[in-house]
Formats: sequence, C-alpha cells, structure tokens
Amino acid sequence: MNEKNSYWYQLKDDFIDFLREKGYSKSSFTHYRGQIDFLIRYANALGYTEYIPEIGQEFLKSEARLKEWDSKTLGFKSTVIRRLDEYINGRNYTFARLRILYQCPECFECELEAFLQTLRDDGYKEITVRQYHSQLVKMLRCFSENGITSWGEVNASCVQQAFEKSANRAVFATYARRFFS
Repeated sequence: MNEKNSYWYQLKDDFIDFLREKGYSKSSFTHYRGQIDFLIRYANALGYTEYIPEIGQEFLKSEARLKEWDSKTLGFKSTVIRRLDEYINGRNYTFARLRILYQCPECFECELEAFLQTLRDDGYKEITVRQYHSQLVKMLRCFSENGITSWGEVNASCVQQAFEKSANRAVFATYARRFFS
C-alpha cells in the first residue's frame, strides 16, 4: 500500500472507530465504509493527499451529477460526509443551509409586528418568534402575490390559496391558526 492510500485507509479506520464510540451499529459501519471507499476513489482520482471538508462537498456534487442515485441515497452520502467532517473537526460540523430571509410585504408589516409582540409578551422564546415570523411572512407574501394589498381584504379564500401553495401544510395550519385566532 503506498503512502497516499495509507493516509486514506487510516482515516477510514479511525472514522469507523469514531462511529463505534458514538454507538453506531455494525451494519452502519458497513454502509459508512462503502461510502468512504467511494470518497477515497474520488480523492485518489483527483490526486488529493488528505481530506478537507471541501473535498467532501465536491464529492457530493460529483455524485449528484451522475444522476445514478435516488434522493435517499444522496441524502445518506451527505450524512456520511457530515459525520466525517464532524470527526475531522472534533465537533458537530454541518454545512450551513442557505437561509432565505423574505421581506414582509409593507401592507402587512404592522399586523405581523403586533402579533409577534404578543408572542413575546406571552413569554415565547425568541427562536419561536423567529419561526412564526418566517412562516407568516411566507403566507403574507402569498397574499400579496395574489393581489391582496391591505389587511381588510384578507379572507378565508386568501388563506386557502396560501395553504394550497404551502410546502408543509401541517406547519402552515399550526402557525396560521394561532395568527388568526
């Protein structure tokens, strides 16, 4: 075994030991080893001599471009890379998701801020208030996109249209119910 490969295989063995310490099962080791083998082949083909998180991300992009894997398999590959990054960095390490912060339509800002203030006054944690803000801004943007320009024009039909466009209807219903109660 050459020097380059010995680094990668030592990394794989140490990573599996890390997973063992975290309580992963033997069947998980097999699956993780297989994905790390794919990563090692990728890294060797491109001439990488040691692992950094950017290589993991390049590997995932490469695997996604192949279009041979379903979303569940790609999700597992992504989990393996996150766990490897966690092992390498010695802490929980995840790639920050792109967060899109939508602006509330001006015509609804007063009502939204008043509602969020009632949540704060009721003792809700700030993270909960931010979650309400995020979900409600999506709904209010939907109202605005459908031509609603004032709070007085909002009716059950508007809410129904926003509900139908919602990506997660259960979450939508929870937040909307509280907002309109």
